[in-house]
Amino acid sequence: MAQQLTALALSLGGAAGARLSRKLHCEVSRNTLLRLLLRLPLPTVVTPKTLGVDDFAFRKRQTYGTIVVDLEQHRPIALLTGRDGGTLSTWLKQHPGVEVLSRDRKGSL
Repeated sequence: MAQQLTALALSLGGAAGARLSRKLHCEVSRNTLLRLLLRLPLPTVVTPKTLGVDDFAFRKRQTYGTIVVDLEQHRPIALLTGRDGGTLSTWLKQHPGVEVLSRDRKGSL
């Protein structure tokens, strides 16, 4: 049952998974589904050869972040605090092997 609920949580998340669980007559709360997800081991991230980098605002003019995306797998692999080049440079030094880096043309990175 735990494996099935974990698959449900992975597919739909907490709230939607809880709604579907009621329809399947195995009602669980969204918090239970989220706890099942937290028990899963984190996948190992292999440094990709092709990265996409972009900055974004958590709150405009207050809190910014940088997202690092594996362009071959089309998956985000890191969220960095701030949007300055130093944070990205530190991340790249810790993850050698990047051959191509794609970013927008804004000057802050």
